[in-house]
Amino acid sequence: DEGKIAFWLLAVDLFGALVFVPFCILSLPGLLYGWLFGCLIEFICYFTMIKGASMLVDLSSERGTRDKGIALTLGFAAFRFLLVGGALVLAAFLTFKVEGNWINFFTTAGAFAPLIVVSIVFTLIHNREKKKASPKEEKKPAPLEKGEEAIDE
Repeated sequence: DEGKIAFWLLAVDLFGALVFVPFCILSLPGLLYGWLFGCLIEFICYFTMIKGASMLVDLSSERGTRDKGIALTLGFAAFRFLLVGGALVLAAFLTFKVEGNWINFFTTAGAFAPLIVVSIVFTLIHNREKKKASPKEEKKPAPLEKGEEAIDE
């Protein structure tokens, strides 16, 4: 699933870049650069999630590594938080303070949305497939205890 998600992230990001290419002709290259900058940060965040999850699975096979797993999870989460926060602060500085046409804050922030949307869509698809694959268990009535009577409805 990681490969499928990465493919669709790349597809959505490339489509978004194509949408912003005409703005370069209109002397607004900051829109495209902001989108590309946000996409780069988005991919780094995605791959740190994947790497962190695989490292956590490897750690969970060892005994007494619960504290290491918690530290690893918190470390990767803090790294992603700082990375996204730093990217948004840099984009805001370049958009509002410098008032240049280098990186646009709004397209940088918008470039993080495909990760959320694609992840939710794939989670819903995965859950639906999992539900279809599991055999439906019919509830059989529990056997009567000694002394109980069956009640017909």
